[in-house]
Amino acid sequence: GFYSVGLDINANHIKSVKNEFVTGITKPIHLGRTTHVWEIKVKQNNNITCISRLTTAVLKGWVSSSIVSAREKWTETNLTHNNYDHN
Repeated sequence: GFYSVGLDINANHIKSVKNEFVTGITKPIHLGRTTHVWEIKVKQNNNITCISRLTTAVLKGWVSSSIVSAREKWTETNLTHNNYDHN
């Protein structure tokens, strides 16, 4: 099997968003054997609010269940406990 890891992400924020939902639309730019490049457009009410490019490395092998478990625990902890100062 294969899995991918992030190499680079670039984002340009075009305009702010209101307290509503946004929609992310992805499009593959390059789907190579060892790298993938994706364009991500974030829209609100059909207006682009952010455009981004994500580059990933495609690796052969299996992700250890302990790595997945650690990542899930980290995500859950950081979503549950907001560590950002909003002052």
